[in-house]
Amino acid sequence: MTSNTRTMNQFANHTLSFLSQLVGIDTMAFYTVEPGTDSAEFELFNVPSRFFKDYNSYGKDIDPFATPRAANYPGAMALVSNHLGQTERDKEFAAFLTAHGFVDTLEVFFKPEGTLVAGISILITDHWNDPIKRTELFQRCKIAQPYLEFSVGTLQGRPAAVRVSDWLTYDIGLSNREIEVTRLVAEGKCNKRIASDLSITVATVKTHLVRVFDKAGVNSRAELIAKINY
Repeated sequence: MTSNTRTMNQFANHTLSFLSQLVGIDTMAFYTVEPGTDSAEFELFNVPSRFFKDYNSYGKDIDPFATPRAANYPGAMALVSNHLGQTERDKEFAAFLTAHGFVDTLEVFFKPEGTLVAGISILITDHWNDPIKRTELFQRCKIAQPYLEFSVGTLQGRPAAVRVSDWLTYDIGLSNREIEVTRLVAEGKCNKRIASDLSITVATVKTHLVRVFDKAGVNSRAELIAKINY
């Protein structure tokens, strides 16, 4: 398991705990997606093992918001019940949820660069069947979604690489080594890790960063990342 993966797993666990306290639901799953693939890695929060086993066996094949279908959805959030029609697949998925004691799911998508990289599935019981409660749940998640998406984008190496590549198109005279250091900074790596990845000393990393800061017109790593992001 890579350091970035461990960091994302930690973030997923903290996020699920936070969101559970925010919305008052304690059954949900955080998933990450490798862009261009149909596979997802899950971190579960009080999700029954039987449900997850059945979901992997056949539920994901009828889930209207399983990847890659979720990747093509234009919105940032969706209540599954609002997207279930009268097709056999939709009826089967509704029955699948009911059989496991759930009446709906609220899907929260994270697409920091327009590409689905992660999401949260909130499993809803009949306690939230009241339309007013369901609206309240949706609004609470709507408030949290942009902040969580920003954090996901910061942690995910791929979106960070996209941002820094875009930024580097505005040529500010960085050397090839300075570009490499900047890319790794954008991925959230510390000086020690950058030195290890590039087989150079920490002192050399600091020297490159001083030059990058000067050319970019910033005074710190935080200012550099902010400039890349915006």
